[in-house]
Amino acid sequence: MTLNRTLVQLPAWQGIGVVAWADFTRAENTGIGTIFYPALGLAALLLTIGTAVAFRFDRDKRGACSPPIYASTVLAITWALVTRVVLVPAMFALKTAGGNAVEL
Repeated sequence: MTLNRTLVQLPAWQGIGVVAWADFTRAENTGIGTIFYPALGLAALLLTIGTAVAFRFDRDKRGACSPPIYASTVLAITWALVTRVVLVPAMFALKTAGGNAVEL
């Protein structure tokens, strides 16, 4: 989903403009989006942490795989915190921003 947003959607929205992007984002984050996106993020976080915990207790699988598994867990937790602290408040601010391109 992140690559899709970065490589496809963001360049397309740059061509359309900030007001259209804001309108789409408001619509996207209401309805099913209020359930789907948090559920997807939470599932990814829990599955990543679960993988690290299972790996930790599997004595046969230790070795070279340790750094990527633990690094992915740290990155998943970091991204969850960034999302909660930075992106979620920005989305709530977007709801009240109106349709002024300068304000957006």
